[in-house]
Amino acid sequence: FTDGTPATNVMSGREAVSKSFWDGDALMIRTETKNSKNEDTEIVDRWVLSSDGQVLTTTSHIETTEGTADLKLVCRKEEVNK
Repeated sequence: FTDGTPATNVMSGREAVSKSFWDGDALMIRTETKNSKNEDTEIVDRWVLSSDGQVLTTTSHIETTEGTADLKLVCRKEEVNK
């Protein structure tokens, strides 16, 4: 779903609840789960596709009781030679 409706899934063997929604042209996914110590963990992912469709950028902000982390992944479309 991309309307903020909760969806239950499994991450690393643990139940997680995600809510996906649009923030302009970015797809946002907010996930709440537990870590291996059964402590609350929140992950906020942002997916953005460039206007030419050639670059997908994802950023993740992770919050746990032990601290936070930010990740960024940039994927560029590769042409396949036939």
